[in-house]
Amino acid sequence: MSEAHAHEHPHPNYMAVFYALFAITVAEVAVTYVGLSEWMLIVILVLMALVKAALVAAYFMHLKYDNKVLTVIAATPLLLVAIALAVLSFEYTNYTPTATSATSNAKPIVPHGEGGDDAGDPAHE
Repeated sequence: MSEAHAHEHPHPNYMAVFYALFAITVAEVAVTYVGLSEWMLIVILVLMALVKAALVAAYFMHLKYDNKVLTVIAATPLLLVAIALAVLSFEYTNYTPTATSATSNAKPIVPHGEGGDDAGDPAHE
């Protein structure tokens, strides 16, 4: 009886991957003390996080040695999230509320009187 074996792949040096992840984490902490602008800091930290995620996916999820279709399946949601974040950040940075948009549906605040007085509010009639 023959046994079906999965394709063999080289075993990565997990300690090297660990040290790389550790070095990137130390760099992330160090970057916060440099004094960069908020947007530059966000961009750098997100890029470092993406590199770490790629290392974890490639070595610990074994995507580096698996079929490339699985890599595409795993990467597609990440690409869609990146596109959504780019669109939303563009929307966020270009949004300027106007006074009319903030108050167009607002009802005036009417203080209620003492002892259950309706303060002239027709809803209490």
